[in-house]
Amino acid sequence: MITKIEDFKGRFNIALSEDIEPNSMGNHDELQLFIEDEEPSCLVTVLGYSLYQELLPELKKKPFEPDASLTAADKWVDLVNGKDNYQGLKKLLVPYIYFQFLANDTAHHTGVGMVQERAKGASNVSARKKAVVAWNEYYKYTVGEDISSNIFGKNTIKGPVIGIIYSNSEDKYWSLYNWLKQNIDVYTNWSPSSVKNITMYGI
Repeated sequence: MITKIEDFKGRFNIALSEDIEPNSMGNHDELQLFIEDEEPSCLVTVLGYSLYQELLPELKKKPFEPDASLTAADKWVDLVNGKDNYQGLKKLLVPYIYFQFLANDTAHHTGVGMVQERAKGASNVSARKKAVVAWNEYYKYTVGEDISSNIFGKNTIKGPVIGIIYSNSEDKYWSLYNWLKQNIDVYTNWSPSSVKNITMYGI
């Protein structure tokens, strides 16, 4: 796995994810299962099945597995860890898995149906906003930010002037799709699925 338990911190912190004590209320085991289930699903979506199958055996080599006898080719190290202004697969995997974890963590199945747990003195709130933020981060590092123009107006001595400012995409971090488009001769089996962005209203 590219993603590790310890990657879920800061904006994408999952409470008690490092709690591995027996019979504890920690999320360690549940998060580990989500990583094992959701990481392959995400990678097949963004890489395509063929390129994902090429990547899998490379993840068992150095530098991904420090004790391995073989070393992965540079193209796989670059794809996973990033290079230049491309930041690597983990930048999109963590928010994707976080989103899926939140989407499935609002209720639990019991012998009497679905229930929501609530600590004494606490009230449940919607996880929708944090989930949307996570998905938008996943979208940004997968597809990229929308490059749109901004119209501006300015009053001058000769009268009002209308102009357009275009965003400079060259100075920004590259998304995965941008990186693969630039290196399609290296990653020839890339065949991604369409990824759509969402808003607070699920659009």
